[in-house]
Amino acid sequence: MKKKTEKIKKTKSAKKAPLKKGIVKSTRKSDASKKSTKKSTKKTSAPRKTVKKKPVHKKVARKRKVKIPLVYAEDWQVFHAVNGAALRSLEDFYKELETMREDEYLYHKNTGDHFATWVREVLGDDACARDLLSATSIKKARTVLKKHLSRYKL
Repeated sequence: MKKKTEKIKKTKSAKKAPLKKGIVKSTRKSDASKKSTKKSTKKTSAPRKTVKKKPVHKKVARKRKVKIPLVYAEDWQVFHAVNGAALRSLEDFYKELETMREDEYLYHKNTGDHFATWVREVLGDDACARDLLSATSIKKARTVLKKHLSRYKL
């Protein structure tokens, strides 16, 4: 029986055609199918025209800034400045800074920053109080107050 199997093996190998040098024949069907399904793409020498797209502007609904009511201090919480002025709100404070002298402002600034403390604790505006801490002159303080007064209904 060994002789028959040897003969069969010889005949099967004899049926295969010899391959040319450098060509590899694949035995898998998937490799052969991949080769046949690939499309050949040739690059054209003429450049394609690029069309510039116009920018699309989306309509975005702007949020309306809701103005909050101006806070007024109670009678016992009024700020009494060195020059005798009584301040009840940020608006009063802004107007008073027009007539206040620099040395009067610096007195309140250097002895514990009374203005920022009053704005934070009595009027409840933390952002304005933080900005007032960095204001070293009347001009800067007025700029800070003007910015924060734009958030309030006057």
